[in-house]
Amino acid sequence: MVLWTRGIWAARRRVIRKVDMDKYIQEDSGPTVAIEIEESVFGELETIGMLQEIVDYVSEAKTTVTFNHTAGGSIHTDPVFYKGVIYFNASDKNLYAISPDGEKIWTFKCGDIPFHITIENDIIYFGCYDKNLYTVSLEGGLLWKFATNGKVVSRPFVKDGKIYFGSEDGNLYAISAKGELVWKFNTQERVFSAPVVYKNMVIFGAEDKNVYALDPETGEMIWKFPGNAAMGSPVVYKDVIYVVSYDHNLYALDLTGRLLWKFTTTAPISYKECLVVNDVIYFANDGGVVYALGIDGKVIWKFQTKGKINFITLVLHDGVIYFGSHDFKMYALDAKTGKRLWAYGTKNIIISKPVIYDNKLYFGSWDCNFYCLSFDGKLVWKLPTSTSKLASVDVPATTEKKVSRFIMKLQDVERKAYRTSSSTKGQIGGTYSLDIGYKTEHEYKGGRKYGK
Repeated sequence: MVLWTRGIWAARRRVIRKVDMDKYIQEDSGPTVAIEIEESVFGELETIGMLQEIVDYVSEAKTTVTFNHTAGGSIHTDPVFYKGVIYFNASDKNLYAISPDGEKIWTFKCGDIPFHITIENDIIYFGCYDKNLYTVSLEGGLLWKFATNGKVVSRPFVKDGKIYFGSEDGNLYAISAKGELVWKFNTQERVFSAPVVYKNMVIFGAEDKNVYALDPETGEMIWKFPGNAAMGSPVVYKDVIYVVSYDHNLYALDLTGRLLWKFTTTAPISYKECLVVNDVIYFANDGGVVYALGIDGKVIWKFQTKGKINFITLVLHDGVIYFGSHDFKMYALDAKTGKRLWAYGTKNIIISKPVIYDNKLYFGSWDCNFYCLSFDGKLVWKLPTSTSKLASVDVPATTEKKVSRFIMKLQDVERKAYRTSSSTKGQIGGTYSLDIGYKTEHEYKGGRKYGK
């Protein structure tokens, strides 16, 4: 007999007897348990987190464990406020338009999971896992879409009648306002970062470990700067380019691509841009540390959370820094001292950048809710996205059972920056290992390890 669940991952670091994770769980007759994760349903962001959850489960489970399943609207993108309406994308494949008081105005159905939004001249631009860049009207109607050969996670940048964005096919694209290709520049690796156009240069980071500057009219390379791992989204402040990298560094470059200085943190830094305001640089690393640096690269303060902080940009408003974390909390810190003012807990991780309007804070969570908080951290309202009924699978965690199969259907997850391994000894089948990257299939049986 096979039992299985399907949905978007909802990790819960709670008492292990009530672990909440969305994954495919498959129990065969006989002494085997198989776990399957399909990347067409889960994004790379989810699968990376799921591996640690499986490690925790196998390592700590000593009794029957129930895996609760929610399918649908985990919110992973940054909301945008425009002309009195809040727009955000969710993993249920919908673009949402809602009012500031939480009323749904309309939804637009995409071909797959949509990503970060840019709005310019009353047109909504965003990329999608279905390999397209979409343009949608403020009324929720499709204007046109542009097809690439890879998933489009990069936030579009619109300037002077052209739209610039990256794709998993390795290209940085420039297309016209009518959706026609102007040029494309190939990096040989995926482009997740958001480009920026500054002083007649298109500047962006890529997974081939380089920061590039291109001519915005022709796509010809002006210069490139090499790092040691995937490079994030650049920010330009007072003619200095600041870009984070998965190699643990924040780089400061001049407009010719020359290194001015770098600051090394304790963990990788994932993709998103840093925040630079009033000669202070704010950013966070995957180890859950928030940093405030001077523009000379010297530490002003740092703050440690209890979870990872990745794929997120911090927000500054009226002397307060706001950001979400994998410990399920939205934080408010004093921008001058780094002292915690408050933290609001949701039921899942937060990688959605908050947006501020009318003295309120708006953001999404992977618990499938969009939140509105007051500036003192109190809930004003929350809006659920399209979620399905809870389903559960009981897996008795006895020593007779062995993890015999772990399959990740990741068609193109060969991402060196994410290559990590962890192994543990658990109640189910002894020692096993999980390896992210390079392999698409691993098998485990008892204390033996396969697929390395």
